[in-house]
Amino acid sequence: LPSGTWYDFWDEATQAAAVEGSKTHSVQVSRSHVPVYVRSGAILAKKMRRRRSAGAMASDPYTLVIYGSGNAEGHVYADDGESHDFQSGAFIYDRLSFDGTQLVGEPSQSLHVTGAAKGLPNTSQKHLRVERVVFVGLTRQPKGAKMEGGETLEVTATAASGGQTWVATVKKPSCLLGSSWKLVLEF
Repeated sequence: LPSGTWYDFWDEATQAAAVEGSKTHSVQVSRSHVPVYVRSGAILAKKMRRRRSAGAMASDPYTLVIYGSGNAEGHVYADDGESHDFQSGAFIYDRLSFDGTQLVGEPSQSLHVTGAAKGLPNTSQKHLRVERVVFVGLTRQPKGAKMEGGETLEVTATAASGGQTWVATVKKPSCLLGSSWKLVLEF
C-alpha cells in the first residue's frame, strides 16, 4: 500500500483496524472478493440498500462514511440521473469536511466543466436525504451527536482493534445534500 493509514472497504468488522501503508501486506483473495482499501482522511457517499439495479437505488437515501479520526474531506455529486440538465447547472456538488469533531456539508461548489451547481429544484428532498453517517477509525468513543441548531442524535459505537479505535454510526441526521448543515460529535 502507498504511505498513509488505510481501512478495509468491505469488512465492517475490521474496518476500524487501521493498516499502515509504505509496506507490503498479504491478504486472502478469491473470485468473489477483491481487496479494496480507503485512505484515512477520505469521505465517501454511498447508497447502502441492496437493489437489483442502479435505477432502483435512485430514490434511496445516502450514507456518508468518514475514515480516520483527524481531518477528512470529500465531495458528493448528484444530478437527476436522466437528463442533460447538469450542463446548465442542475446538479449538486457538495463539499464535505471533518475536523475530528465536526462534519460540515457545504453546497454549491463549482465543477470545472459546467460551472456552479444550481441545485436540483425538481427533485424531492427525500432523494437527497442522508440516512446515516458512519465514522470509521475514531480514536475516542463518541457519547452523542448534535445537529447545528440543537437536534440531539443517537450514536452507536463499536470498539475495534482491541478497543483502540471505534466505528460510530449516527442514524437519521437531518442532513440534506444541496443544503448547509453541521453535525457535531460529543466525546
